[in-house]
Amino acid sequence: MGKMARNEKLKLRAAYFNNIAVALFAGGFVLPAVWVMQHPAAVHDSLSLEAAGYILGGIAAIILSLYVHRTAENVLNDIED
Repeated sequence: MGKMARNEKLKLRAAYFNNIAVALFAGGFVLPAVWVMQHPAAVHDSLSLEAAGYILGGIAAIILSLYVHRTAENVLNDIED
């Protein structure tokens, strides 16, 4: 396999990881936000266990998205000139 083909393969792998990171970030932000809008009393009166689970799950998804994005950046570091 030539250098150009290898670089293209690496770019595709990085794009794949980056798309996963975007999906995790969006899911980690949108799903808890939608749940909170549908159940405002569970958050405003007292923080229920279910609300805490959605919020912590969202935070975990956002942190995981940052890790996956960093993985995509590391894949791009292997590209040769």
